[in-house]
Amino acid sequence: MIGREVAARLRRNGRRELLAFPMVGAGAAYRDAGIPTDGPASDLPAEGFSTLGLGRFARDLSAGWLGVQTRQMRFAVRQRGRMDLAIGVGDVVPLVACRLSRAPFLFVACAKSQRGARGHRWNGLETGLMRRSCGVVARDPETAARFQGCGVPVLGWGNPLVELIDRAPSPEPRRKDGRPVVLLLPGSRRDAGRRVEELLDVALLLERRSGDSFDFVLALAPFNDGDALAGLVRAGASIQDEGGSPVRRALLPGGGEVAVRRDGVGAWAARCDVAIGLAGTANEQAAGLGVPLVTWPTDGVFDARYVRMKRPLFGEAQVVVPPRPEAAADAILTILSDPRRREAMSRAGRARMAGGTSLRSLVARAEELLA
Repeated sequence: MIGREVAARLRRNGRRELLAFPMVGAGAAYRDAGIPTDGPASDLPAEGFSTLGLGRFARDLSAGWLGVQTRQMRFAVRQRGRMDLAIGVGDVVPLVACRLSRAPFLFVACAKSQRGARGHRWNGLETGLMRRSCGVVARDPETAARFQGCGVPVLGWGNPLVELIDRAPSPEPRRKDGRPVVLLLPGSRRDAGRRVEELLDVALLLERRSGDSFDFVLALAPFNDGDALAGLVRAGASIQDEGGSPVRRALLPGGGEVAVRRDGVGAWAARCDVAIGLAGTANEQAAGLGVPLVTWPTDGVFDARYVRMKRPLFGEAQVVVPPRPEAAADAILTILSDPRRREAMSRAGRARMAGGTSLRSLVARAEELLA
């Protein structure tokens, strides 16, 4: 999503020769925006998180990790002399690819933070590679200070995941009776369908406990949402279109209803009262918009180790519960019954996930280098 937004801004500025190299996944976000892609794809089981445990790495290794990495780095080497500028987004893998390309490069250092858990902060090898760049964007002031102390040319800081949120006006999800609105975030990974089923289990339990006093909004990724929709079907939902609207209705067994949206987390999400998030990007965006977040470790990419890694980044903005519908429902009811706590979580989310002008600074620097 970050790479797509950078490419879109460059294209609006008149840059036409753009090429995306998606190093994890098949690049659906780029193709959805009409941006051409190239390079060896990676469809490994850990989906880019093989360093979060020996088990993940072993599965990736047996699925061809070494071959994928070799092909991708060879592709980067073949780009020598073919590009005027490379822009890396993420962690050390695209950072190394940028260096191997020998092109002037910029880097969006969004994968790690000095606020993160120990072992998930930028190390000396990585900052050494960044010193060779033409500019780096850090995701928070602590990380920017760390980079500056290491001689890394910092363009600015800000969480680009929050900065790229489309805040365009959108229909109000809250009904006139003022019922609480619960945001459901299944993410865009290959297990999104299973996550939808878990989220609906919590929604149905809340309905039973409260007597139909909630509104639910299921926010799907604006690309690659097929598995999430399959999860709705497996849960017995009947999906109805709303005549050209970005909103669809999912009628659940027993009479419950969920508004299904595919237009991102945007301005309307800030009107929700609490979010249940089993996602990566969407969790950060919801918290950054001030929506209190409830989550739990899953049996997929976002397992207990991932949640522990991310927990320091969210701070008080997030409540982590055991992976049981009853635990999530209890947490949501507790948050909604305590306005003071809800406001504290909202403030923490905005502060911890603060957006800024990091992408604007990056694009401005790119234009300078391409002039």
